[in-house]
Amino acid sequence: MTADLLILNAKILTLDPSNPEAEAIAISGERIVWLGKTQDSSAFKGTGTRVIDAGGCSVLPGLIDGHFHLIKGAMQLDKISGVGIETFAGLKTQILEYQKRFPTRKYFVGYGLNYALFDASRAVRLQLDELVSDRPLALFAYDLHTVWANTRALEVSGLLRGRTVSPGNEVVMGSDGLATGELLEREAFGPLANIVEPQDARSQKAAVLEALKLAASYGLTGGHNMDGTPETLALYSSFEQTGDLTMRLDVPFSVTPHHTPEIIKLALEMRNTVSGNVLTSHRVKFFMDGVIETGTGFLLEPYADIPGQIGDALFSLEHFTSISLEADRNNLQIAVHAIGDAAVRRTLDGLENIRNTNGARDSRHRIEHIELLHPNDLPRFKTLGVTASMQPTHAAMSATDTVWANRVGRKRWTRAFPWNDLRNALVPLVFGTDFPVVGINPFQAIHDAMARVPWAEGLPAHGQTLLQALAGYTRDAAFAQFQEHQKGMLKVGMLADLTMLTRDISNTPLAEIPNLRSSLTMMGGRVVHES
Repeated sequence: MTADLLILNAKILTLDPSNPEAEAIAISGERIVWLGKTQDSSAFKGTGTRVIDAGGCSVLPGLIDGHFHLIKGAMQLDKISGVGIETFAGLKTQILEYQKRFPTRKYFVGYGLNYALFDASRAVRLQLDELVSDRPLALFAYDLHTVWANTRALEVSGLLRGRTVSPGNEVVMGSDGLATGELLEREAFGPLANIVEPQDARSQKAAVLEALKLAASYGLTGGHNMDGTPETLALYSSFEQTGDLTMRLDVPFSVTPHHTPEIIKLALEMRNTVSGNVLTSHRVKFFMDGVIETGTGFLLEPYADIPGQIGDALFSLEHFTSISLEADRNNLQIAVHAIGDAAVRRTLDGLENIRNTNGARDSRHRIEHIELLHPNDLPRFKTLGVTASMQPTHAAMSATDTVWANRVGRKRWTRAFPWNDLRNALVPLVFGTDFPVVGINPFQAIHDAMARVPWAEGLPAHGQTLLQALAGYTRDAAFAQFQEHQKGMLKVGMLADLTMLTRDISNTPLAEIPNLRSSLTMMGGRVVHES
C-alpha cells in the first residue's frame, strides 16, 4: 500500500502506551496506516505520495481542548484585552490605544481583567467614567463571572438603579442608591451583555472562522465546547457542510436553573441533528456555582475573608437530580461547572442519586474546574466513574491572584486544584483552557501544568510531566468524549488527526514551550493548517 502522506525523521510521541515513540508515519485517506522507523518507510512511498521531512521536530496526536467556549472566544478577538494588565494606569493606556484603533465604535468592551485593578474605596463606574464617559464601557473579568461598567453602560442597560436577581447573582449597590458598576454573574450583567455583545450572524461567522484558523495554528484538531444551543449547533453544522469546520467539536445543550426535566427533549433533538465524527452533541452542561473571586463559589466552610459567607448553589440537589436523571436515562453525558468544594460535593451527590436510580453505566459524567476538593469526596470520583476536567492556567493564575488566595485561606490551599490527588486515585483527567477566560494556546496550558510548584512549604506537589500534560490534551480528552478508539493517539487504524510542531517539544526548555506552534495540522488526513 502506498500512502498519501509520509512524515519522516520526526520525533513522534504517539501517546499510545503500547508503542510510545516512532520516527515516521504514513497516512492514507483519513486514517493512519503505518508507524515505524524512517529507514523502513519506502514501501509506503509511491509516485503520488507527499513526503515531509520533519527534521527532528515533534509530531503529536491532534490536540483537543477539553473545555472551551469557541463562539464567545471568537467574538472577543477584536476587543480590549486586559491580559497581563496589573494596574489601573496600565488599563488606561490600553483603552486609549484601543480608542485610537476603533474611534467609531459605539460600545467599548474588554475581557481578561484582573480583580485587583480597581480602588475598593470608590465606585467602579466612577473610575471607569474617567476613562470613557460618552459611550458604554463594559469590562469582563478573566473568568467571565464579573463585569465592571461605567455609568453610561449602566444607564443604557437599565441597571443604574439596580435589578432584582436570583441568589448567587448581584448588582452591587452603593450608599447613594445607585449601582457601583460591579455586576456579579450572568443574571446581573445579562442586560448589559446583550447590548455590548451584539452577535449578528455575519460578524459571528467571520469571527468563528478566524478563531478556527487560530486554533489550527496551535495544532488543535478537537474541542469540547462548554456552552450550546440549537442555534450554535446549526452554525457549526453550516461550517461542516462547507468544509470550514477544521476541528472536531462536541456541543452540549446548556441547562439553566430555570429549566425543568422536560428540557432534555431539546438536548435530544440536538443530538439527533448531527452524525459522524466531526460534529457531535451528546452532553448537557450545568453551572452548580460561580467563582471564588466573587464569593459566588459554593464552599463547605465560610470564605476566609468574608465571615459567614459560603456562596450559593445555582441548583438545589433535588432540582439538579431531577433534570440529570432524565439526561442520564437518555444516555446523555452530564458536565457540571463546580468550583467550590460544596459545589463538587453536591454534584457528586446528584450523580450518586442518578446511578442509584438508573443503574450503573459507562456514563463518563464530568465535573469541570474543581478548584477546591474535600478529601472525603476524592474516592467518590472513581466509585461513580466521574471524569475530572481541569484547566492548568487557572491554577497558575490563582497562585498569583491575592483575591483567590485570600478568599480560600491558607488552610485550604492543600485542597486546591488537586491534579495529582485525582490522578493517583485513577480518575481520568482532562486538560483545557476555558478560552476565552484565558487564551486558546494549548502550549501555555501544557507549560502551566508542568511548571506548577507548591504554593507554600508542606503543600502537595501537583506538577505534571510532559507526557501527563500531553495526555490531558490528547488521549484522555478523547476518552472523555467516548472517542478513544478514533483519536487521541497516533496508532494504525485511527483517524489521522495530528500536528507537527516547529521544534521537538521534549527538548524545548520549559519557559519556551508557550512559544511552540504547529507547522502542519491535519484533521482526518486533511491539511487544515500549514506554515
